[in-house]
Amino acid sequence: MIVFNFSVLARPAENLSLRQPDSDGRALWGAMFDKYMARMIVVCDEVYDRTQFMDWLKREQFKASMIDFLDEVDPVLKAEKVHRIGSAAGKISWYVDNDARACAETIKLGIPTIVAVSPYIVRPEWDTGRKIKEWGSLVDEIDTQALKAAERSWRDV
Repeated sequence: MIVFNFSVLARPAENLSLRQPDSDGRALWGAMFDKYMARMIVVCDEVYDRTQFMDWLKREQFKASMIDFLDEVDPVLKAEKVHRIGSAAGKISWYVDNDARACAETIKLGIPTIVAVSPYIVRPEWDTGRKIKEWGSLVDEIDTQALKAAERSWRDV
C-alpha cells in the first residue's frame, strides 16, 4: 500500500477549491497505481470538508482506497499518525511526502519513504518574492493583451 500526502498531489493554495493538481505528483501517482493494485491512501495535513475533499479527488481522477486528515504540523506526530494508518490498513510499501522532516521521522519508524520535491516548492532562502498568478488573472491578462493587439491594428477608415 502507498500513502501519499495531499501536498504531493496538489499545489498549495488558500483553500481546497483553488488547489490545482501537480503534474509531477500525478505522474508519480500514475506510476505506482497499477503496480500496487490501486491500494493508495491519501493523507492531508489540513482539515477540509470530507465530501468536498472526495469530490476534488474524484474530479482530478485520484482514486484513493482511503483518506485521512493528519491535522498535524509537528513531523514526529505526523509520522506517528502515518504509522498508525499502516497498523490499521496494512503494511505501507511507500510513504510519499514533500516534507523532508516528516519523511525523516517516518524512516525512523521503519516506513520506506520517498521525498517528492517539485519545482514549485521553494526553500525560504531561494524565494525571490515573485508570486504565481492565478488562473483568473492569467485569463484577464490574455484578454488585455488581445485587446491591445487589436487596438494596434485598428485603423480609422
